[in-house]
Amino acid sequence: MKIKIIISFILASLAFGSQAQVIFTEDFTSPWSSSTQGWVITNNSVPVGPLSVFQGTSSYFPADNGNAGPNDYVAMNYQSIANNASGGISTWLITPTIGLSNPAILEFSTRRFNTVPDRLQVRLSPAGNAAAVPTGTTAVGTFTSLLLDINPLLSTSTISAVANNSVNGYPTAWTVYTVAIPAQTFGSWGRLAFRYFVDNGGQTGQNSYYIGIDRVRVYWPQIPCNSITNLSCGTASSFNLSAGLGSMNQQAGTEKIFAYTPVSTGQHTLTLSRSPTGNTSLYRAQSCNGATWAFVCTMSSNTITTVSLTSGVTEYFLIDQANTTASSGTIKIDCPPDPCLSISNLSCGSINSFTLPGTTGYLPLQPGREKIYSYLPSVSGQHTITLNHTTAGSLSLYSDQTCSTATWTSLGTVATNSGIPVGLTSGVMHYFLIDDGDINISQGNIKIDCPAPPVNPCLSITNLSCGGLNNFTLAATSGYLPLQPGREKIYSYTPTSTGNHTLTLNHASAGSISLYLAPTCNGGTAWSNVATITSNSIISLPLSSGATQYFLIDDNDILGSEFSITLECAAADPCLNITPI
Repeated sequence: MKIKIIISFILASLAFGSQAQVIFTEDFTSPWSSSTQGWVITNNSVPVGPLSVFQGTSSYFPADNGNAGPNDYVAMNYQSIANNASGGISTWLITPTIGLSNPAILEFSTRRFNTVPDRLQVRLSPAGNAAAVPTGTTAVGTFTSLLLDINPLLSTSTISAVANNSVNGYPTAWTVYTVAIPAQTFGSWGRLAFRYFVDNGGQTGQNSYYIGIDRVRVYWPQIPCNSITNLSCGTASSFNLSAGLGSMNQQAGTEKIFAYTPVSTGQHTLTLSRSPTGNTSLYRAQSCNGATWAFVCTMSSNTITTVSLTSGVTEYFLIDQANTTASSGTIKIDCPPDPCLSISNLSCGSINSFTLPGTTGYLPLQPGREKIYSYLPSVSGQHTITLNHTTAGSLSLYSDQTCSTATWTSLGTVATNSGIPVGLTSGVMHYFLIDDGDINISQGNIKIDCPAPPVNPCLSITNLSCGGLNNFTLAATSGYLPLQPGREKIYSYTPTSTGNHTLTLNHASAGSISLYLAPTCNGGTAWSNVATITSNSIISLPLSSGATQYFLIDDNDILGSEFSITLECAAADPCLNITPI
């Protein structure tokens, strides 16, 4: 014999899921009395008959629970109508008051004896202890919410499937039904009712014969937010969704929630599988509650989808069955690799090949994968990046002095081939990021061409002469000496007389040049700045006879300059040209 209890807040058996809470249970153990168990029975049939709800009998069929006594269920039949009569049957079996502060599940089993049309409704009254018991054949009192209607068309079909809270038949074998009960707004208490509701029933009617109800359970389903599983990149996590209704009210079935906190912003790939066949839905949210879930996709047997995630923001993924059958499967998140962890070094003139996989990237610049190269210049000046793209689509080139996501500067978009000039500074590491413009595979190569290293200007000194004009061009690149960024030119002069000399400098280009003076040609600190010249300048310099002086002209940028220099010498010493008297 089964043990029957009415109980609140106990842990359910495994049949209800490991985290479900049973709040009501009834097995109708014989002898069963409605009055001692808090149930209400009323027969509103017309004309009313001798029976309403009574203990089942195994002479029709045994109880649903195989371990129970054969009569441990309740039954209703055509005798709700007076003998030798027909009419409308409306017999009610109403539960005690049940706490329904959360969405709950009603589970019960029912069947009929043969194919004579029978009908059963499940109704809800949110009025708790104030529930109004209906009167009359068609009245429903406060039981206005119809949760399930079995065989509303009074068919002889034995179909058992539920569609839109209705069953277009009545099974002749015990069948378990699960019905969602919404949380109540009228307090937190409610009552459920099983209504035997048959038109033209009774002994002489065309419908009604014998039905049974057994194993009534009301429970709160497991709350998936209480058992979240964390995802990690590239590792598949399994899930098992038990049969029954869920608690998140997204789809009919139970749910499982996974969480992932990305370390990078960008597209991530979700790979999902499930069995048996059928549909399961995937939702996402940035908090675990029922209000903010956004639909992602419908899963079949195998599904791949992409989602855009933000670094440091935890994302929750809810897998929800679209039906009440059990299923299992896996979910895996693939995260794009950080390209800063696999940097390749460039060297002047060398060709470096690359392949960007056909998938989403790590950095939020373009949708595709990225490749990063680094280069440490030994010479300041203009370098040329040659990017050769050999597949369809386009690539974007970015540069930065650190490998980060925030400061990349676009250098341009390349469809096939392009030479891109970039100004680099000696000794400062530069990074170049190639980003695919789509998620198709891209292939190509990259090369950096570097300017020739500057020559020590002390190795090519030009001697000045009094009154001579000297023209010169400084190349558009960096210099040898650490005075100004551009190239340098050095002139020398050994005076034959002491006195003021005049140096005329004509600068014919944009920008400016600087003039330095030193008694020796070296790269140290002996160079003294004399002046900065933007166009033309005349400079007076006191020089000593026989003391060689070096004049260094240094470009103030790496754009190149054109100039001329002329030296006017001091008057000759009259003591060197004495005329005797």
